[in-house]
Amino acid sequence: MIITILLLASVHENGVVVCEDDDTGDPDIGNPGEPFRCIISWDCTTNEACKRDCSQKFPQGRGFCKSEPPFNACLCSYNCPPPPPT
Repeated sequence: MIITILLLASVHENGVVVCEDDDTGDPDIGNPGEPFRCIISWDCTTNEACKRDCSQKFPQGRGFCKSEPPFNACLCSYNCPPPPPT
């Protein structure tokens, strides 16, 4: 799943990664019509705090604290805001 996200992601100017909807209906990627998922990260100390902060700050936010010493990063995925009108 992480590999899929990385392959289908594009980085925007603000550092948020947006997962593109490939419109295939693949249940591992997402279904057409569902909101895009964005991923953002920040420093974290505990998994519980990461989950709490992610769910409180972002719509449908789900987070976990990934530890790769000496770094701890909260990876938070959430429903992206709708794109601006064209």
